[in-house]
Amino acid sequence: MNQLRRCASTAPLATFFALTYSWSWLWWIPTVLTYRGSVWGRPIGALIIPIIAGAYGPTISAIAVTALGEGGPGLRALLRKYLDWRVNWRWYLAALATPGLAALVAIWWFTRRGGSVRTFEAAGLLQIPAALIGALPFGPLAEELGWRGFALPRLVRRHSLIAATLILGTAWTLWHAPLYWAPAGTSISGQYPSVLDVATYLFEVVGMAFLFTWIGRHTRWNVPMALLLHAALNGSFAFLLFSAFSSAEGGVLSRQMIAWSAVPIWILVLAIIGIEGRAWIRRDPDQ
Repeated sequence: MNQLRRCASTAPLATFFALTYSWSWLWWIPTVLTYRGSVWGRPIGALIIPIIAGAYGPTISAIAVTALGEGGPGLRALLRKYLDWRVNWRWYLAALATPGLAALVAIWWFTRRGGSVRTFEAAGLLQIPAALIGALPFGPLAEELGWRGFALPRLVRRHSLIAATLILGTAWTLWHAPLYWAPAGTSISGQYPSVLDVATYLFEVVGMAFLFTWIGRHTRWNVPMALLLHAALNGSFAFLLFSAFSSAEGGVLSRQMIAWSAVPIWILVLAIIGIEGRAWIRRDPDQ
């Protein structure tokens, strides 16, 4: 314990990443092996519990490292980040709407190329609040206090915004690795992923990471905004509006549209970096 406390004090970021990967993979790897070894060839209901438990690695690690390295005052400051909802309404709109708009662009391009998403379902609009709330306990609450509340502010003190985002986005992608072979958890789960699948997922996740950095930079690394953005990404609100996504083939179509959504996200990211310029490429410890 004393050694861990020293690590948390002298190398908090390294300790955070080590604990995050250790906690999550110790839950996920045995779970995935059990799933893959199932004689039924499909997920066993009880396995969802260790998958969710493993997902809380970033948040648990952030709390542990802060408590060990900074004590009670540091831990209280970290947890208070959940309570800071005082942000300009524009950033609420950006967090909630950007993923859906990117998905709608992907759907539009898909249909322009001859694809079909069948009929528009206006009733899907009524499902969006429930989808948002339902998404919060999983990825958002499980991860964001760690990734964007703990790690990202520390990374941007040492690196430029671009470098910090690439580091965290890559770490975030690889952290999911055991779930690539799981029934769910990533956009490439449920199969035996190829190198191209993993590269596509890296492209998706790093693009999303830049959205978190963009909103975080303008909201003083606000954790509630990260929660809302993550919930909007996971909730796939745009998919609720078209009947094809609720059909038997909806899972395959959703994966395809998630991959295509990464393209407008990256276009937006490159536009933001082009507009904001030097703020993204210079190292600024006071960010």
